[in-house]
Amino acid sequence: MLETDLQTDEGAVRLIDFMPERQTFSSLVRIVVGLRGRVAMRSRLRLRFDYGSLSPWCEGTDEGVVARVGPDMIVLRPAVPVTVHRHCQEAEFSVIEGQRVAFVLSHSPATHPVPRPIDAERALRTTQAYWRDWIARFDDGKTQWPSVVRRSLITLKALIYQPSGGLVAAPTTSLPEAPGADMNWDYRYCWLRDATFTVGALLNAGFHPAAMAWRDWLLRAQRRLIASWRCAGVSTTRCAARAGTRV
Repeated sequence: MLETDLQTDEGAVRLIDFMPERQTFSSLVRIVVGLRGRVAMRSRLRLRFDYGSLSPWCEGTDEGVVARVGPDMIVLRPAVPVTVHRHCQEAEFSVIEGQRVAFVLSHSPATHPVPRPIDAERALRTTQAYWRDWIARFDDGKTQWPSVVRRSLITLKALIYQPSGGLVAAPTTSLPEAPGADMNWDYRYCWLRDATFTVGALLNAGFHPAAMAWRDWLLRAQRRLIASWRCAGVSTTRCAARAGTRV
């Protein structure tokens, strides 16, 4: 969860960004909170896929703004009116002290039904409770710097892909080593060396279920890799491994 305070001559607002625990679909929530005065706001969303090369087809519906491209579907449910123009969704609104305006962005496969609406405020409370309960299991006696270690553990936990237990190296992509350089790395993969450091930290901190989930992911990935090698070694058109025959 991330909170960002913005101030103007007319007032101040707070942006609360978070991702609720994954259900059958994933969501990103932003709540704009008025802290003082009246602040004019503008929201602009430009969705891009395939490393920024594909713009989705967007349309306003009763479900919100629905964007589809290839296998992906994104639904934006704002609490204020939004206009769609040339693959861009924009909203202009004002927030006064005490007011809360929510934006919910949900993703699911394009072949699935449109993700159901979620209550942003309830999701905020549930997400806060989830993380507080998870980190409360940490024994502060394990370190001289408990607050720093707690913050680091929360970050490591957030890098775990819940459906599989895999650990991404970082939640970033398209970060070149130098501006305009050719070497451009996508860190949204599980780098085994980095992941072993993370698993070690989780084990030392007492979070064994998270570490075991990564081990299970690694074993599944290994079996799949071995099966692909076996398939590559078969010269006939029939792959014995895929057919279930022992090779």
